[in-house]
Amino acid sequence: MRDPDFARGLDFWAGALGDLNSLVPRNRASGGSLQHDMPGVAAFTFAAGASGYRVTDTIPVSSADRHDLGGYVFRGQPDSSSARVYVQWLNESNAAVGSISDIIGDPAPQVWVYFGATGLVPPTGATKARVVITSLGGSAGIAAVTGITLTREAAYEVRSSAEIAEVRQAQADSDSAFASYRSALDVTLEGLDGRVTSNATGIADRYTRAQTDNAISAAVNSVTASLQPQINQRASSAALSALTARVSDTEDGLDAVSDSITQVTSRVNDASASGLMRVQSWAAPTGSAARIAITATAGHGGALATAGMFVEARSDGSSRVSVVASRFAIVSDTGINPGSRTVPFYVADNRTFIDVAVIREASIGKLHIGHGEIVGGYTATLSGANTDFDDDAEIARFVVNLSEPCRGLLVFECTRNDWVSSNHNSLVSLQLNGATVRRSRSQRLLVPGSNPTTSLAYSTVAVNFAAGANIIRLWGRNTSAVTYLLDALVFQR
Repeated sequence: MRDPDFARGLDFWAGALGDLNSLVPRNRASGGSLQHDMPGVAAFTFAAGASGYRVTDTIPVSSADRHDLGGYVFRGQPDSSSARVYVQWLNESNAAVGSISDIIGDPAPQVWVYFGATGLVPPTGATKARVVITSLGGSAGIAAVTGITLTREAAYEVRSSAEIAEVRQAQADSDSAFASYRSALDVTLEGLDGRVTSNATGIADRYTRAQTDNAISAAVNSVTASLQPQINQRASSAALSALTARVSDTEDGLDAVSDSITQVTSRVNDASASGLMRVQSWAAPTGSAARIAITATAGHGGALATAGMFVEARSDGSSRVSVVASRFAIVSDTGINPGSRTVPFYVADNRTFIDVAVIREASIGKLHIGHGEIVGGYTATLSGANTDFDDDAEIARFVVNLSEPCRGLLVFECTRNDWVSSNHNSLVSLQLNGATVRRSRSQRLLVPGSNPTTSLAYSTVAVNFAAGANIIRLWGRNTSAVTYLLDALVFQR
């Protein structure tokens, strides 16, 4: 509260009770107790029968606050006026709410007496408070006040602690030498009613050891912070960095390993996130390797997401890079216009998007072009014979397996057809699932260029493939040898 002992006059005490002439300064040379014993630098006085109020500016309050009101009161004679000092609670509209919390001054005359009230609780609806001074009447004499204070306590009592600890160890003998050091900082703030707990720690560890067959050095730094403002709310964060270097003399020879770990975690109730980066290298007579692993996880409720990358190189000539992510992109920046970045390569929802690609050779299970899909391409060489002059028979087959009905193109070429008897027709036909796709005319020799009227020498035909196994059969009669080159292109609209 500003100016509790009226050092600046009535600048911070508005109202109609008294005026500047009502202020009396402290005077140790005075023979009267009013000025000689005055606790403050000045006091506000008023005579018997005075009316009106003096009030302070308002301060914000909440229902969790606790306030202490105090002040010094002086009474000139037994029947003189007495001061009334109290806290007035106000709502957001500046209307008074709740009951009045008084300091009612009724001291012995000619003596400054301290009156106080502690643990004052704002009533329901109160958002502001101010201190009020008024008169309780009296028939004669004066009353005076000074040193009036209104202080806010904590909303609840707390217990706090702070600790610094150090541990140092060193030991050496004929076989080994050992040294370690730990420093720890710990601070805690705990509400006695269990509603709040706040804690922060910092730990630094150093560890070294040397023996005849190995040496190791390690350093670990960790910091943690946690806050539980309510029973059902909790937040925590932690960070850890660890370095380790070790060399050993084993049965297989010298072995060296170094390791670096950096980890951070954060949690608020059921939401959590963590990040980890680990770098490791090792070398031995059998070889060497280096690994780098980066992972990030985030979860809330039952949802969890993970992203990571693993890089490894080995002295046997192998290396690998693995990426775990629901989305992955390569972003290009020319450097001329930093804002004009492009994404030439992008992976999302198990699909890969590439702006421009130059591919020397590709094996594709299903190819999407425009609004259609090329499901696959198949190629085969069919050959066989049927020496019977009169009846057709299957001489070769090829099977195309599909998961769904598709359209397709059959491209086929008869590169060889030898008859058995020149006195009979040599006929060849192609069937798909039992239906004839194309049949030759009655020609004795079906090879490209030998007879331009034949339709089986070289042909392309559109067909409908069924879901499942599609059987392509080569039929013929009076053939000692038939060779067909067959290609099938399957697509989905």
